[in-house]
Amino acid sequence: MTTPTPSRYIPRYSAESIDYIVQAALACRKKVEYSPARLHQLARELKIPAEHLHIIEEDWLATPPHSTATPEPAEPAAPTSDNQSWLNYCLVNAGLVTLNLIIVGSLSWAIYPIVGWGLALVLHPTLSSSKS
Repeated sequence: MTTPTPSRYIPRYSAESIDYIVQAALACRKKVEYSPARLHQLARELKIPAEHLHIIEEDWLATPPHSTATPEPAEPAAPTSDNQSWLNYCLVNAGLVTLNLIIVGSLSWAIYPIVGWGLALVLHPTLSSSKS
């Protein structure tokens, strides 16, 4: 007897994923204004308790200035290019040091790329900000 396998994978989303996806989708829309009735209808569809919506809505109304602009959704955590550059620096130079120690038996020529590349990484933010 074989167990039936589903023909399609159905993804499962965390609450944070749903928040991000909905906020990103709303941010893509043109500026549309909704009535309070539509807001409450949307809240019911999303199963947001009316008392929570009421508290948040009052807080929003009490906090000037009112902005009708949709807040930018939070970006998912991703390595920045700086972090990636430093990771590449460490990995490549670890390989060079290892190779240098195997071939020569001491740290000799590998120090030059370590110092040169390291200096470039340290000075890059300073140099790039002075150009703009």
